[in-house]
Amino acid sequence: MRAQRAVDVLSGPVAAVGAALVLHGLPDDGVGYRAGIALLVIGIAGLINRQQRRHTARLMAHQAEVAALSVAERWRYAEMGWKAAKFDSLDEETQQRAGDAQVYNLPGARAASEARRDGSA
Repeated sequence: MRAQRAVDVLSGPVAAVGAALVLHGLPDDGVGYRAGIALLVIGIAGLINRQQRRHTARLMAHQAEVAALSVAERWRYAEMGWKAAKFDSLDEETQQRAGDAQVYNLPGARAASEARRDGSA
C-alpha cells in the first residue's frame, strides 16, 4: 500500500520533470531529451494507473449499491406475491371475517393465475 501511495504522489511530479526535460532537450536532441521521454512516459503511466484504480473503486461501489437496490426490489415483489397469494386464498368464510374490508369476487375472473402454472411463483 505504501508503494502505491508513493506512485500516486510521485507520478505527477515525475511527468512534469519529464515534460520539462523533453522541452529543454528538443533543440539539441541529446540525452536529456531521451531521459525526459522516459520520465514522461513513466509519470503518465502512474497517473493513468491512479485514475483507473479510482474508477474501478467507484464502479465497485456503484455495483454494490445496485445489488442492494435489486435485493430490496425483489423483496418487495416477493411480499406483493405473498399478499396476492393470501388474498387469493380467501374463501367465503374468511371473507366474512374480513370485517369492514370489502372483498368482491370479480365476474369472469380465472380461478388460478396464469403465472402460477407449472410451479412458477
